[in-house]
Amino acid sequence: SRALGVREPPRKGKQSREEWRADLLNREKRLQERRHLVKQASRGYFHDYNELRQQGGKAFVAPKTLIREDLSLYFPDIEGVSLATKGKVHTTDLFEDKVSLVVFSSFRSSEEHINSFVRPALSDLKD
Repeated sequence: SRALGVREPPRKGKQSREEWRADLLNREKRLQERRHLVKQASRGYFHDYNELRQQGGKAFVAPKTLIREDLSLYFPDIEGVSLATKGKVHTTDLFEDKVSLVVFSSFRSSEEHINSFVRPALSDLKD
């Protein structure tokens, strides 16, 4: 597996109008994004089905070893609610100059919804 994350250091908040315009007019950036989207869209049903079989329904399987610093990526900026202060907080502020272990949790209802799709596929693969 590979490191998850974004290559550019994240910033909290949205892009300014000037930054958005510069990105829009940057031909190379648009082509790079287009290539990425075409690659993702051209992966077919069987590719997803094989990944489901190999990974047991997980979208990302963590590596067994730590990721070297030169290969690590930045955690994207996500806005959430602080458990301590109940106020809005950005991951960019929380993780700055720190090594972090991040855990995502989901609601039980979401898990059951996902399992309603995954269980039948996994049982088909076992046969």
